Amino acid sequence: MLTPEVIQVVIQGGAVGLLLMFGIMGYRVALTTIDKVSTFVNNHLEHNTEAVREGTEVMREMKTEITRMSDKLSADTTRRVNSEGWELRD
Repeated sequence: MLTPEVIQVVIQGGAVGLLLMFGIMGYRVALTTIDKVSTFVNNHLEHNTEAVREGTEVMREMKTEITRMSDKLSADTTRRVNSEGWELRD
């Protein structure tokens, strides 16, 4: 990053060279930071999207199971009534 040529330019340029060096180094640090933050955010969003998909699949399975059990329960609990509408017990 700091080559002899860069050091020579800084020494010869004085304040302008120093300002230029800090500007370039700041730019590189900013680019690296932006890249790392972007990668972190993308990974986080990908993980959240995967979790939502998994949750949606689980909800679908639960709904199917509840419907199946409800249908089975209503088939098992048919009420027997007499001609007057009174429930008959076993």
